[in-house]
Amino acid sequence: MENKREFYMGIDIESGSPLSKDNHKFSVVIIDNDLRIVNKLKEITLSSLIRLAWEWKPKAIATDNVFEIAKDEKSLSKILSLFPPQTQLVQVTISNGKFTDIKDIAKQINLEVEQGKLTPSKTAYLAAIIA
Repeated sequence: MENKREFYMGIDIESGSPLSKDNHKFSVVIIDNDLRIVNKLKEITLSSLIRLAWEWKPKAIATDNVFEIAKDEKSLSKILSLFPPQTQLVQVTISNGKFTDIKDIAKQINLEVEQGKLTPSKTAYLAAIIA
């Protein structure tokens, strides 16, 4: 029996994007369940991110901080309602109720992580894999 192909979308806010405005941009990496990158995009708006979610219908959209998507819980709830129903939003940096750096989580699952600050694309990629 053949495995059904599933997708996971990792996202991270681009540096310099203002969180207070609705025009921040994201890096997006989409991987399949074999951990292969099937799409990689930069400077994607939130509306484009929602369109991508409907196009790919990922099992999960993974981020290191859900509040990079929305400024508060009410806004986050509204944005979540715009994603496909089968897609979950996952904050991969919460482990046992505590915040853990994404690089530390990646190391725990034996992923190679470069030293220094991660690029938004690399963070998005790690988030997708961890999910």
